[in-house]
Amino acid sequence: MRSVVAVIAIAVVLTGCSSSPKTEVSEPNASSSLTPRVPAPAKPTPSESDEYMGAGEMIEQPAGKGGLIGCTGRDDCDVDFDVHSVTRHSCDSYSPVGEYQLVRVEIDVETRTEIAYPDALDVFNLGSWSALTDDGYTLRSLDVTANCPGSDYSLLMYGINAGEKVRNTIDFVVPTNAVKMQLQPAALEGGGWNWNITEQS
Repeated sequence: MRSVVAVIAIAVVLTGCSSSPKTEVSEPNASSSLTPRVPAPAKPTPSESDEYMGAGEMIEQPAGKGGLIGCTGRDDCDVDFDVHSVTRHSCDSYSPVGEYQLVRVEIDVETRTEIAYPDALDVFNLGSWSALTDDGYTLRSLDVTANCPGSDYSLLMYGINAGEKVRNTIDFVVPTNAVKMQLQPAALEGGGWNWNITEQS
């Protein structure tokens, strides 16, 4: 899968990476929740074109782009994911009550067989997702529904195992003024990725 943004786990640190001429490496931080199962290098070994995002930094992504998680280098990552689409959705079998709408997120996730950072397998849980409203509020207590045909949110409930590929079509229930969906793993301290919510084609 093609991905343009990586999250790098160094020892017990979760940081991120995107394309840029600048290279900057975070030092280990014992407060992070990512604990490696096997020893990791003291520093990652990215290409010279990588820049590591700090805690709290949000990367805006277009549909079709995702990221890398649990990395010790640019091409050495536990998890590779793509978010193919983030669209408003409707179906005959479910109608949100009040000022709410369905937003359908189509995502593919792939993991390698030997995982260095086991916590990276759980970053897609429901608590890592949020919606951003048009007046700048972040909404974290989201609901999902499996009532629409094709809906599957098993990734949010059960995570993913080593050596697996998982494809989910997740129907989030969000306010009608939500304009972005966000993936914010706790170890990034508010950082992560977001995608614009687009109209159903």
